[in-house]
Order: sequence, then structure tokens, then C-alpha cells
Amino acid sequence: MQISVIADDLTGANDCAAQFALHIDTKVFLPTENIKLTKVSTAVFDTESRDIDAQSAYTNVFKIAKLIKKERFEEKIDTFDQKRSIIYKKIDSTVRGNIGSELQAAIDAIEPEITVFAPAFPQSGRTTENGYQLLNGIRLEETELKNIPKSPITTSFIPDIIKKQSNLDTAIITLEDIHKGSAFIYEKALYLKNAGVKVIVCDVTEKEDLEAVAASFLNFKTPLFVGSAGLADAIASLVFKNKEKTVNRNTPSFYNLSKILILAGSISAVTRAQCQNLLQNFSSNNKEQKIRVLLERIDPEQFLTDPKKELERIIASVTSSFAALAFDEKLIVLIAGALDENDVAKSKECGQKLNIEFFNVGERMAKLMGDLMAALAPSFNAFIMTGGDTAVHACKEVGANSFKVLGEIEKGIPLCLIDSGIPQNCVLVTKAGALGTPQVFTKTVTNLFNLHKGNITMKKPVLGITMGDAAGIGSEITVKALSDPKLYEKAIPVVFGDAYQLERAAKIIGANVKVHKITDPAKANPSPEQIEVISLDNIPHDIEFGKINAACGKGAYEFIAKAVEFVKAGKIHAIVTAPLNKEALHLGGCPHPGHTEILANLTGTKDYSMMLVGDKLRVIHVSTHVSLRKACDLVKKDRVLKVIHLADDTLKLMGFEKPRIAVSGLNPHCGEGGMFGTEDAEEIVPAVKAAQEEGINVVGPIAPDTVFHRAANKGEFDIVVVMYHDQGHIPLKVLGFSTGVNVTVGLPCIRTSVDHGTAFEIAGKGIADPESMTVALNLGAQMANVKFKDLLNN
Repeated sequence: MQISVIADDLTGANDCAAQFALHIDTKVFLPTENIKLTKVSTAVFDTESRDIDAQSAYTNVFKIAKLIKKERFEEKIDTFDQKRSIIYKKIDSTVRGNIGSELQAAIDAIEPEITVFAPAFPQSGRTTENGYQLLNGIRLEETELKNIPKSPITTSFIPDIIKKQSNLDTAIITLEDIHKGSAFIYEKALYLKNAGVKVIVCDVTEKEDLEAVAASFLNFKTPLFVGSAGLADAIASLVFKNKEKTVNRNTPSFYNLSKILILAGSISAVTRAQCQNLLQNFSSNNKEQKIRVLLERIDPEQFLTDPKKELERIIASVTSSFAALAFDEKLIVLIAGALDENDVAKSKECGQKLNIEFFNVGERMAKLMGDLMAALAPSFNAFIMTGGDTAVHACKEVGANSFKVLGEIEKGIPLCLIDSGIPQNCVLVTKAGALGTPQVFTKTVTNLFNLHKGNITMKKPVLGITMGDAAGIGSEITVKALSDPKLYEKAIPVVFGDAYQLERAAKIIGANVKVHKITDPAKANPSPEQIEVISLDNIPHDIEFGKINAACGKGAYEFIAKAVEFVKAGKIHAIVTAPLNKEALHLGGCPHPGHTEILANLTGTKDYSMMLVGDKLRVIHVSTHVSLRKACDLVKKDRVLKVIHLADDTLKLMGFEKPRIAVSGLNPHCGEGGMFGTEDAEEIVPAVKAAQEEGINVVGPIAPDTVFHRAANKGEFDIVVVMYHDQGHIPLKVLGFSTGVNVTVGLPCIRTSVDHGTAFEIAGKGIADPESMTVALNLGAQMANVKFKDLLNN
């Protein structure tokens, strides 16, 4: 079965596609210069012809219809349930657009035996009576549709609408005849066809009427169906009745739809009510649900006089919201063209002052929405768009030219997966401005937040690799470590760094590898032969290896900050860091001493710790980068207990079912009964007892001069909790200097790192050992995969 749909705008294409997507694989295509037809069961082609001139609309539709007839059409065999091909001309349920010229084009190209015209969509209040199209029982020219900027409705009598742009003869099958059943409808239609009628308009007030119309016309040899999503739904229900669904539900590639961008470009009363309902149900500071809402109302005066300034204002506001976002918070950004009648009146008033027609105000609004999409798309993983112009501008700006349709949120409002462009594999929901219940935005957001709980099949986790200080060995060990084919079996590595410096490193070591720039981890397709990099292009080309450089320090910080942005957006699942130089970091303006503190600051984390992982020993620190005198003061019961918890949780991510934890003492012989200090008895012992009471498998304090031997050489413990930096670093580095890996624990994301510095003395010589980076990448992948399984099970 092949179904081909020609639609005149994107929201219409999507809502029609949704009717078939419930049964068979369905895909929507935006117009492109070189149209490539597909073998997908249902192909829906958007011609973007609703608001262009009639002749151009005819040309667009004729071109697509001719291709469909040539490459996607086979006549039926016997009865409608054996039909091999269906061609459907999707029109707006309020009969807006170039109805006559597009209908003429489709008929001229396809040469159907008969054409049925049934635009009713009773489920959404659109009905047809005596050939007049009604909205909630009112003729269209008497509703707010008479004020539509681009195409105001002046009549609702369908034969007149068709005749305005065509030479097609029409006839009406009235409601009285429709209610006589499909057999009667077929005979009446056959009679009208033989009398020379080209287009048969059908009255419809109920869903059952549409089903009767569909059943009768499916029995013609080569019918052309013309209607809204309502008739499409009726056809799909009949054609696929009692047939096994063949739609493929194995869709990729994320698990966390937590950042949603809503572009409400339509100013219709329906869309305004939907925005208001969303704001009522998701307060701006919903602490209980951990949902942050940002509302941006388009300033009509500013966007009409200085659109660049309005664009920059909104981008800055959204960026600020991301910076303030906690890791476990969800974010809804609603950018609205209008929220009430005052907003609409202000837009009209501003347009009049500037001599801008109101329909041109709408066009400019759609363009602004497109520019916002281009700037903001990489930070989000789900999009809701209302208004056909808004959806098209937004999608075109990011190269999103095709979508897989997965289903519906409400009747006529589809759930799609973008499969091209910058936001690839992100969710898209589109709707016509005047379509949907007042609750549809609220319902959509709720569904999207819950979508990751099993409805979407995950791929491998994405590792964000920060390149470190460009004057050191970071770029070299990154390129070397990414040549390991085994890594790609477990994860999708994406580098956050500078593409030129990676290419430079590859040349130095003689690696035959391509460095490929991307803007979104969802588009990554890495391999040992291709490194995917989100390149900040922030490092001067002529930097000297082995020299402290403020630009390299600043750049290293920016690599980390950019990676954290994508973690917050749910697009990378673990961070793996190459080394940075603390002095260069300071010269570059960063106030933090190292990776651990930077990540804690960017994620708003207070309770964190450093863990070192070696071949034979693992240690986790109560304190790290402080003086020895201050380290002693930081040994407190609550902090020691917190680090024990961190050790237990992190080792479980590494695959230990019940980790064996030892806690080192602080003083010689753990204080020897108070002779060498009281911290062990007063702070460490109570912390260990509290952890034991919680069921954690922990012992201590154990004298520092024996605990490492028992852990590393005798294998009694899986990890040792140490009290300060050197107490843990020295034994681990003695046992394996080049194989140690640094793990920051307590963060809301996984972070692993090499446990060595920038090695300025050998930078640029091609001799750096990548072993620690290789181990860090594999450990990050292992931990991310365990966390994924937990998320899926929950």
C-alpha cells in the first residue's frame, strides 16, 4: 500500500500524516529544489502554496502530483481493501488558500476517474451543510476567519470557492443523501460523474458521515480524495481495518526530553487560550515538579522596527534561564506572538503606524520565529510550533526538511521526529493556529516530559570530551584515544574543542583521520576514521606548544562550559576531560582552580568529591585543593558521611553490587587514643557508624600506613575514603601513574578525566601516552551505560 498526500502547508501536512502514521510508516517532506520520492508507505509532500499567488500554487501542486502519478501510483486490483495506491489532496478544514487552482492542478496531473471534496473535520468543529463550510455551526465568513491577514474568508459556499480559481464543474451530495449509506452515495456519485461533474462536494456533520463518504469513493478505480485530516482519518480506518499495524516504533536516540521550546507564532484566539492554559498549569517557579517556565512575549514595536534587537533580547533571556537552571530541573520556553486581545491590537496598531499591512506583520513574526529557532535549537530536544508559517520558517532555518510521524497528541495534532538538519532526532509537534483544545499545550508538554520512560528506544550514550589546554597534550591524546574501535561499541564520542588544533594534532602524530564539525551531538556519526567536534574556534592558530597562554586557559574553560550546556539539554550523558593548566586558566579569567570546581560551579553542586581510579586501587577524597592545615579542619562527620555515600553510589554505577568501602584515618595510627589527634575518634568514627546503620558496607577508620596495602595488594576493599589530596594521590600514582583516571562524584552528570597534567615539556612532539585518556573514556562509557539502564527501568 502506497499513500501519497499533497498538502499546502506544513501544519496541514503533519496533521493529515498523523492519521496514517497510526497504521503504517509515514514521513513528511518540506519542499526542496530536488524532490526525492521515497519508498515510505505514506509520503506527505508540503508544497507551501497556501499563501502564494494562484499560478505559482498551480505549478507547485502540478509538479508534485505528476511525480506521484509516475512513481507512486498503481491502480487497484478489485475492491477497495485491495487498493495499491491512494492519492490525497490535503486542504485546510476552513477552506483557506488556493483551493481552486490547486485542485485544478491535481486533477490535470493525475487525471482521476472521480474527485470527492469533503473538507469537514467534525471532531474539531468543522462541518459542511448544503455545500457551506461551518466552524462550530457558524458560516466561515461570520467567524474571526474573516479577519485573517493573508487570506480573509469572504464566502463559505464551497462550489463558489472552487469556481473562483478553476473551470471545474461541481455538484453537492447533501446530508440527506449521505445518510442513505455508502451504496447510495456510490450510485449518486457515479451518476454525477457520468453527467460530466468533475468535483463532488459532500455534506458532513458527523464522523460517521465521513466514513460513509470514504467507503463509497474507495470503490472507484482511480479516485482523488480532497479533504482535511478528518477524511484522511476515515480512509485510514477503513483501509487498515483488521490489518496488522506495520509502523516501525524503533525511534532514536535520547532519553531525556527535558528542554522544550514553544514557538507560538499564531495570534488566533485558540492559540492564545492554549498559551494561557499552559501558563496556568505550569507556574513560573514550580519547585515541586522541578519545572522552570520562561515566557517571552514578542514586543511588536521592537520586532517591527528593530528585529535584530528583539532577537538578541530574547536569545539573551533564554541563555540566562539556561545558566540558572539546576540539573534536575526541566525547562519550558514559551515565545508568544500574542497572549490576549491587547497584544493583537498592539501589533495591528504598530503595523499601521509603520504602514505595514497586517499580513506582512504575520510574515515578519514567522521570520523572527525562524531566526530564534536557528539560534536556540541546539539547546533544546523538543519543539512545539503553532501556525504553518512559523513552523516552516523555523524548520527551514535549521535544515529540518523531513519528519517521521509517530502519532497524535490530539486529533489532528501530530507527534513527529525530525530526521534531518540541526535538531535531528528531536521531537516536533506542530498545529494549525486555530486547532486544538485549550489544554493541548499542557497535554503536549506533559506527554513529552514522560516520553523517555520507555516510548523511545535509546541508542548508546553520548560522551562529551573536552579538549583541555591547547598548548598541552590534550588534543594529541584525544586524537590517539579516539582511534580505538572498541569505544564506538559502547558510546558516541563528541569532542568539545577547536577543530584546527585537533587537525594539527592529527598531522603531528600522522593519524589518517577526518575532523568533522557539527553543531548538535544528535548529528554525530563518529568512527576511528572521523572525529566529531563541536568546535568553538576560539584558539589562535599560532599558539606555541608548552607555553602558558591566557587564550588557551580561557578556551579550556569555554570547552567545559559548552559541554555542560549540552548536558543540561539532555544531549550528552557523560563528560570526559583532557588536562588543563591552572595558571593559564587563571590568566584566562577563570576564578576556579580546576575541573572539579568548575563543574561544581556550572552545575550548582555543593556536595562533591574527587575519586581516583587505578588498576589496583580506588580512592575518594574528603577534601582536595586546599592547604594541609585547612584539610584537617574539613574532616567533619557530615562531610565524611557524605563522601562514603558518594563512594557507594559511584561504585554501583561502575558495576559493584555492594561495594566494600574502607575509610582511612587522618592522624598517625588513627590518633592512637587521642595521643596524635582527636579527629579520628570525634568525626570519622561517628560517620562510619552512621553509614553502617544505613546498610552501607564500610569499615574504618583504618591507619593510613596500612589501608592502601590492604586495598591494593590484598584486595580487601574496592575503594578507600581518604581525608586529603596527597593521602590519596601518592599511593595511586605510585601504583600506576599513566593509568589513573579522575572521576568527579556528586555531580548530576558523570565526569571522568585523565589523572595527569598538560605535560608541557612533551607537548607537540607526538609522544604523549594516551592510556589514561583511553581508560577515562571507557570508564565514562561504562558508567553512562549503567545509568541508562537504571533510567529505563524507572
